[in-house]
Amino acid sequence: MSKKTYFFLLFLILALAAFFRIWQIESLPPAVYPDEAMNGNDAISAVQTGDYQVFYPENNGREGFYINLIALSFKYFGVGIWQLKIISIFAGLLTILAAAWLALRLFSGKKAQVISLLTAFFIATSFWHINFSRIAFRAILIPLIISLALACLYWGRQKKSVWGYALSGAFMGLGFHTYIAFRIAPLILAVPLAFDLVRAWKKRYQGIFKAGRDYGILKK
Repeated sequence: MSKKTYFFLLFLILALAAFFRIWQIESLPPAVYPDEAMNGNDAISAVQTGDYQVFYPENNGREGFYINLIALSFKYFGVGIWQLKIISIFAGLLTILAAAWLALRLFSGKKAQVISLLTAFFIATSFWHINFSRIAFRAILIPLIISLALACLYWGRQKKSVWGYALSGAFMGLGFHTYIAFRIAPLILAVPLAFDLVRAWKKRYQGIFKAGRDYGILKK
């Protein structure tokens, strides 16, 4: 398909995703979960005091990045339900775009666009992703950060771009400020890096082995 068609279909998927994540956001799900309220309270305190913390110790301790984003929402849009949840909504929508981009990097040819659109559609209509896009939990940032980190990694590999690797590392570093479960995310990134190391090792030493065989130093 043409790029124009691809982006038009991606826009339709994103519009569908936005509807599922925004419709009646102030009443569905009903009320505010205690953890959401605690995030909101810390965000209000950060706006009032100007103390945007890296780590908030209350409520068993929470990473500060998500709470600080809520604080910025409160600062510019006021305190309210949709202002509390707008960060999750945008994180969910950006995850769809990031995952679609990652699919384009992982696959090639005509099938890449189809797989990219299917990836975007399945995330856009996923119950669990919709659910976490509508509540103010910092965990919603993890799929976004991992998708961006992997997409930048493969972009760096394909384009031989230092910027791609640098951005991938930056996103991985940022991920540790999102949610405690992100601690295992480097294991995901380690898989393609391990394959790269093995491939590089073979490429580097196969010439030495070939020369050794040609001169009779190594047995064929």
